[in-house]
Amino acid sequence: ALFVMAVTLRKKGYLDESNQPRARFLMEARASCSAPRRPTTVSIGKTYPRDTPRVKGGNFAAALSELAQRKWPKLPSNSILKYTDTETEEGWISSVTVVPLGNSFRGIPCASKR
Repeated sequence: ALFVMAVTLRKKGYLDESNQPRARFLMEARASCSAPRRPTTVSIGKTYPRDTPRVKGGNFAAALSELAQRKWPKLPSNSILKYTDTETEEGWISSVTVVPLGNSFRGIPCASKR
């Protein structure tokens, strides 16, 4: 059906050899078939996203916790991040697991837990 329509329009001179509308007929069609006016709408939302949490006094755990709570606000905060500390010959190694993602990150050995 589409092919038949293209052949018919080309025979009448509305389409060129590439089946594109000729400029004169396109302008006439646009002038006679104006698009309906859209109602004016206004949308007000957050202009700027919240800033990434700052690390204050070297407390990276608090900044990570705040970032995780922003990412998953419907989850209880104690179920988003899981921390573990392991004592090895080199020192204490801390790791954090981001539970919703299933990813674990391991730190480097330190002399103390802090």
